[in-house]
Amino acid sequence: MFRLCEAGRTFRRHRISSQASLAPNQPPTNSKSLARSSELFDRLDLHWYDGRNRFILRRNACAREKEIGYFAKTNLLKLTPDLHAFFLEFNGADEDSNLFSFWPLSRVVSVQSSTLNLKKAVAELQEADRYFVFADYMIECWYYAIHLGNNPAFQHRVILPDFPHQPVIASSFSAFLEIYLKDEPKLYGNS
Repeated sequence: MFRLCEAGRTFRRHRISSQASLAPNQPPTNSKSLARSSELFDRLDLHWYDGRNRFILRRNACAREKEIGYFAKTNLLKLTPDLHAFFLEFNGADEDSNLFSFWPLSRVVSVQSSTLNLKKAVAELQEADRYFVFADYMIECWYYAIHLGNNPAFQHRVILPDFPHQPVIASSFSAFLEIYLKDEPKLYGNS
């Protein structure tokens, strides 16, 4: 995996290899979960940047701990370890050949944001202020949001907030990435 250096001019090899790479406010994780994230990120890297797709995506500058901390503090939340690591490693990805776009941290917003046209979803969705949009499909025809609140009934699940009954796509961000990489029907709101 390659990461844009702080100077923003070159790429260097980067792998999440220890808990030190997670933010201090993140819950501890075991080495198995870090290894799974690393393997999943390697697969994402190949999917987005190896050149076998119709076009190679432009790499975003990786988010910094300071930016992630500011986002968490201003929204009064903690990012899940896998989402935190994702922003450190990729910080989103431009639109792929299937028209999926993963947003950089600077663009991630609450479902309640006035910049999105999700008024119906906000009215029907419990804890709408704790769901954050992190990706879209077909140039913002559909949005994907993750619950970053403390309610165990909703915690970390990924939904399609603008679909009727807000179907749950995945139980975690990592599970969502697996579904995305396999292009499973569930990704499109089909059970």
